[in-house]
Amino acid sequence: MNLNYSEEQTMLREQIQKFCESEYDFYKREDIVKSDSDFDPNVWKLFAEQGWLSMPFSEDAGGLGFGAIELSILFEEFGELFTELLYAQDEVNILMLIIRIYL
Repeated sequence: MNLNYSEEQTMLREQIQKFCESEYDFYKREDIVKSDSDFDPNVWKLFAEQGWLSMPFSEDAGGLGFGAIELSILFEEFGELFTELLYAQDEVNILMLIIRIYL
């Protein structure tokens, strides 16, 4: 059994890391957390442009068709930054729903 990440999964990890270094650094996250809303629509727009909001949805539904491994890569990278995002909870809920449907 091969437990290594595929080339596509490794590229996804690198893409997320580069994004976090350039567009979502510590100071950006700190500004968001300190704001009145704890939410920055521009950051969410960037997440959408990267395709991360559509990762778990099938390509037929306009998503990327990624699975639990790709989502775990996304969560791991954001988790390393101690990111305070609602995204993780929402996506976990969606992932759990998908698992219930298919299992």
